[in-house]
Amino acid sequence: MATVLHELLRSRTALHHRRVEALPCMARLLRADYQLDEYRALLLRYQRAYRLLEERLQAPLMESGAVPDLLLRIKTPLLIHDLTHVGAGLDYLPTEDAMQPLWLSSPARALGTLYVLEGATLGGRIIARHLAASLDVGPQAGASFFHAYGTERGRMWRAFLAHLEVFGQAHPASTDEVVAGACSTFDYLHTWLSARPLSRISTLAA
Repeated sequence: MATVLHELLRSRTALHHRRVEALPCMARLLRADYQLDEYRALLLRYQRAYRLLEERLQAPLMESGAVPDLLLRIKTPLLIHDLTHVGAGLDYLPTEDAMQPLWLSSPARALGTLYVLEGATLGGRIIARHLAASLDVGPQAGASFFHAYGTERGRMWRAFLAHLEVFGQAHPASTDEVVAGACSTFDYLHTWLSARPLSRISTLAA
């Protein structure tokens, strides 16, 4: 189900998307020799990034009503569940006060961010299948994030694209803001996933 705004987002974020996919930690995901320590570190970085993003995007999207089923799309609890299963510990990551997603100042930019997070679920099926074989993790045991929505994955994506199209039609002047939010999100994830260690923080600290 392609929409006008969806096609624009896909074309104008392509380079930003490829930069994230090319990161070593992402390229390693589907390797036969992928290790549990690598997976734990990746989950930790995802959990930190998603929590900050999801905390900030909720207010503008809920106030605008742009995504009526927003609360069903929050994935931080899945990441916490997975980290708990694989052994939450300590890691070295950037301090969070320097990593706030400050661009999330409008419903349009928040919608662009959610486009990235929702789009990430589409490749989850392939990753989840590989992780089940290589690390013996599954939807209830360490890989709930990559199993997000389960058999409802396709329906949830189509529903999101419908929300996106409604917003685009109602706010045509905000199209560039939606794209800017998506590009900023890809760049933000790139920073989190490739950041040099800076400080020691607790894995599941609030």
